[in-house]
Amino acid sequence: VPVTTEHTFTNVLPSANIRFDVTKDLVARASMARVMSRPDYGALVSAVNLDDNLHTGSGGNPDLKPILSTNSDLSLEWYYAPRALLSVGVFYMDMSSYVAYGNIKRDYVDRSHTLPGQPPLVATYTLSVPTNVGATNKGIELGWQQTFGVLGGELNYTYTDGKVSDGSQMVGNSKNTYNVVAFYDDGAFNARLAYTYRSSFLAGL
Repeated sequence: VPVTTEHTFTNVLPSANIRFDVTKDLVARASMARVMSRPDYGALVSAVNLDDNLHTGSGGNPDLKPILSTNSDLSLEWYYAPRALLSVGVFYMDMSSYVAYGNIKRDYVDRSHTLPGQPPLVATYTLSVPTNVGATNKGIELGWQQTFGVLGGELNYTYTDGKVSDGSQMVGNSKNTYNVVAFYDDGAFNARLAYTYRSSFLAGL
């Protein structure tokens, strides 16, 4: 029997950004924003894979809510020389509807054990599906950039500490990431060499 799932969402997403010049070379910034992202279409698909022997299964969840997050950022930037910058920033993300995986129970027809000519045998299956849970992510960002004539360099590093309210690991979150860049620019020709690193992360479930 076809089942239709419909949802309507109305979200207010305010944001504010403040800049304060502490001195002519030192700039402080603060921002707060409410942001939203839709779950992946694959997570919303209602199709399921069922194991009639174990009465378990997996699939999507069409009842997922949008991912909402309240983000706060503070940063300090020091322009200590022409075309040179040192910066430090901290951030905090409070996600009220992060998408993780959990177990739910639903009733389905056990096709493998329904006898011919008999009424369908309905059983309760335990499904592993995407669900909305709370999560937080916080961290610190460090950055440096400077030019030396036609040569220059950039460094940045980010540490993040992501936690899901059910105790599971946050998908896609690396604790440590950094970038190292060297560049040449004489006004007529430019070249860049970059190296990017991120530590191990949970790719999926």
